[in-house]
Amino acid sequence: MRNQILSAAALLLAALAAPAAAQEVITNPGKCAQYYPNANCENYGPGNPYRGPQSYQQGFRAGYAWYRPHLWRRHHHRWQ
Repeated sequence: MRNQILSAAALLLAALAAPAAAQEVITNPGKCAQYYPNANCENYGPGNPYRGPQSYQQGFRAGYAWYRPHLWRRHHHRWQ
């Protein structure tokens, strides 16, 4: 009985798990390989000539990380 409950819970957890985000691919890798023969022309990962390394310098979640934009507020100080 306990094994059935655990297996049902594991199956439910696997069904509700979110899929992983896939990396973008290049639409025409042949054209990229023609102009850049030693580059990574299969995806937009490191070594790709179409995107610079600046998008991969943020670490683990490079292109997929979300952050709230900074809110600029003007602070007025009243001196008495």
